[in-house]
Amino acid sequence: MMTGNIKPSLQCAIAALTGIMCGLPASANPADWLASSGDFATLHRDASEVTFFVNNIYPMGGNCGVGIAFNRTNRHERYYRELQAHLKVESTYLNSNGAYELQPSSISRHSILYPFNYASSQHRDTHVTISTKDGSTFGEVFKTMSVYYDIHVLVSAVSCEQL
Repeated sequence: MMTGNIKPSLQCAIAALTGIMCGLPASANPADWLASSGDFATLHRDASEVTFFVNNIYPMGGNCGVGIAFNRTNRHERYYRELQAHLKVESTYLNSNGAYELQPSSISRHSILYPFNYASSQHRDTHVTISTKDGSTFGEVFKTMSVYYDIHVLVSAVSCEQL
């Protein structure tokens, strides 16, 4: 029965999120990201792509982009730069406008921040897709990085103030 597998996975995810939320400054804190939007996803080791819906996009709401954060033991700028080199981050819409690739505005020891491009986009029905550039899984990407033993990655909508 699947419930036995779900409970440990959920416990692991909660532990990872708790670790991610500890030790980051308020402006880059995923706990603040989640409190302001509630729109988030994790990069699962067996997947090569994750898509999540971002609600309340500026100017109708307060979300202006997305952020990527590691658990506390992996908070180093070089790790974020290593990960960013492997990722493609796109914003897509449920209309004919299609997708556009997001570019990072900030890479620090706390997170990678990607603002939405308001000049070339519509702000409703926004989905963010994060995928690996070469089709490998996120777990395979993590293995190539010089991170510590156990890495967990949270991706969340980020408010305009946090960006």
